[in-house]
Amino acid sequence: MTHTRADLPPAGARRLRYRLRVVGAAAGILALGTTVCVPAVSAAASAKTASLSHIGGSLTVWAEWSGAPEQGDFEAAYAPFAAETGVNINYRGEGSNMVTALQAAVSGGHPPDVAFVPSPAALQSLAAAGKLTALGPIIGSEAMNWGSAWNQLASYQGKLYGVWFKGANKNTIWYNPAEFAIAGIKTPPTTWEGLLADAATLKAAGVVPFSLCSDIGWPVADLWQNVYLKTAGAADYNKLAAHDIPWTDPTVTTAFDTLAKLVQPQYLLGGTAGALSTEAKYPSCVDQVFPKPGTMPKAAMVIEADFVVSEIVGNSSNYTAGTVGGAARLAQPTRLT
Repeated sequence: MTHTRADLPPAGARRLRYRLRVVGAAAGILALGTTVCVPAVSAAASAKTASLSHIGGSLTVWAEWSGAPEQGDFEAAYAPFAAETGVNINYRGEGSNMVTALQAAVSGGHPPDVAFVPSPAALQSLAAAGKLTALGPIIGSEAMNWGSAWNQLASYQGKLYGVWFKGANKNTIWYNPAEFAIAGIKTPPTTWEGLLADAATLKAAGVVPFSLCSDIGWPVADLWQNVYLKTAGAADYNKLAAHDIPWTDPTVTTAFDTLAKLVQPQYLLGGTAGALSTEAKYPSCVDQVFPKPGTMPKAAMVIEADFVVSEIVGNSSNYTAGTVGGAARLAQPTRLT
């Protein structure tokens, strides 16, 4: 599933974070309706790109990206294709309601030509209903360039219906080393038990363990899914996704009880009320841990996807690889009381 908030992180900033049982996610492109012409450009055909300018026509494209800067970035990405082929792209950003809007459009008989969907489940549901155009004959041998797992995620009953173009680390725990230093913690935890212990140590030292990004549901929901996968296993995870076991199943309550030990109110910035306040809205929730110049951190960790590095490094030039929070900040760690 893809939930966009910012662009992907540069590799150099990865020292800022501690990764906890990350599950990869992806976004895919689907062709809907009865006829969609997408040229598959092979090495031999690439020499004839000039002929692409004669394609013409138009495509209706839907995706999640709306508003600045994401919609503008996406439109800039397909602009060269439109210029080269003469195809007019009619784009519509549906935001977080992408799947709901797409299903409604399909049911009403007016789907877009191409849709970028946030999950394999959406692809499989539409393919099962016969609402997608199989891409195998269009893409041809190009599909061999992708790993079998990616092709499988974009297939239904052996037919390829999508192209997956992005993977992301969804539940990354980013930490401020200076706040850890205040509590005497020299290295980040490497286990769930260690994370719980460090959260308790931070709290005892007067440092709020977590700033929670809860302005929309997916950061906490994705974290819970990873916890469920760890505590219940892949078999029960698949059963729950297929509604073969109820949400009252002991495996479900165990996952909720496990997660509750981490996000208990005393570990959250502002408690339960704070987790539901404007401070929990992105990017403010990240700024509470990696503040802008002139302000101090209010929490030690924030749970978010990998794209938050753009916000972190944008807040201060000190947040770069090798400094993990800024040398000056680490030299004299201080905190709000």
